[in-house]
Amino acid sequence: MAYGTCSRRLRLPVAALALTLLALAGCASLPERPDFDADDQAAATVPGFENIRFYADDDGSNFRDHVVAQVMNQVAVNGMEILNHGSVNWLMISGGGEDGAYGAGVMVGLSKTGKRPDFDMVSGVSTGALMAPFVFLGPAYDKELKSIYTEIGRDQIFQIVGLRGIIGGAAAASSAPLRQTMEQKVTKRMLDQIAAEHKKGRRLYVVTTNLDAQRPVVWDMGAIAATPAPNRRKLFLDVLQASAAIPGVFPPVYITAIADGETFKEMHVDGGSTMQVLTLPSRIKATRDRRASLDKRKRALYILMNNTMQPRFEQTKARTFSIAGRSLSTIIKRHGIQSIEIMYDIAKSRGVAFYVTYVGRDFDKELPAPFDQDYMTALFDYGYQRALNGDVWRTRPPTGN
Repeated sequence: MAYGTCSRRLRLPVAALALTLLALAGCASLPERPDFDADDQAAATVPGFENIRFYADDDGSNFRDHVVAQVMNQVAVNGMEILNHGSVNWLMISGGGEDGAYGAGVMVGLSKTGKRPDFDMVSGVSTGALMAPFVFLGPAYDKELKSIYTEIGRDQIFQIVGLRGIIGGAAAASSAPLRQTMEQKVTKRMLDQIAAEHKKGRRLYVVTTNLDAQRPVVWDMGAIAATPAPNRRKLFLDVLQASAAIPGVFPPVYITAIADGETFKEMHVDGGSTMQVLTLPSRIKATRDRRASLDKRKRALYILMNNTMQPRFEQTKARTFSIAGRSLSTIIKRHGIQSIEIMYDIAKSRGVAFYVTYVGRDFDKELPAPFDQDYMTALFDYGYQRALNGDVWRTRPPTGN
């Protein structure tokens, strides 16, 4: 489910499709949109919603302000005493398509052992975005999380439309089945529960890529759920769908925005196009808010990568699609490793405990077709057993060997 965060290796059909899309991109006929410029985009807001998003690649001030607001929210609910004891745990979930089954297995397994942390913040990119709401709501949704990654087949995720979609439309496949699945899974009751947790001071973030701006956007999903706007569920689902919209394969998601009284539609695609996992700005500055600086709680950062991170030798065929596919999968893996290294450095410089998990080399089952249920069940079981065995978290970035 992620162009920027595809699974363990980019399969030949996907590589071939990607190249075909590039070749035919000039022929595609996209829906007409009202003209808008960079100034409009900079001032854009989503009608009916306030303070629900920010760019992930800014100077870090927006993320910092959201963290300060989160701390103040927790203090308002629990009193200043909360800052003197306990811990703060953040979980960042990557994309990885069908390999999201690994993360689902890990979470369910951790629940079984009783060692699953209580996460104050959960973020997700691509398939990680689809997982994030269920992970955020905790073990009560483990059954649903397992079902998504072991019982849902490709027919409930996409429908190939072929060349007519490429030449006359915006994508080679329709994500309508995925939207229908999401409509069934993400209920109003679920949104109310997310809103309730948001009001307690917990945060749920999802990353999309604004293709017009070429920038990653972080959406505060709890704030969306907590807004009384009648279209809150639609926007919530739009953001989830956009975060998993593989460019060229799935159509983009258009989100209505307004600037200076003019309405236009932003084009959002897979969050993995700009980052493999929500990566904190490396230049983020400490807050000057005295109340937030009184927070003495222990902090831990957890990164769940639904991919393998170590290089894997495989003799590449001297064919166009093989070379392109192998090159793209190498880029994706390298970017994932770089994200982990950045987060590790930030955590260590601030005295934050660091944990990362990813699919190990010992999982060698091949994927016969996208979203194959046998493969996903095997990967879920692999993650589940690693959690049961206490062999999940690493405390350093993956090495190159």
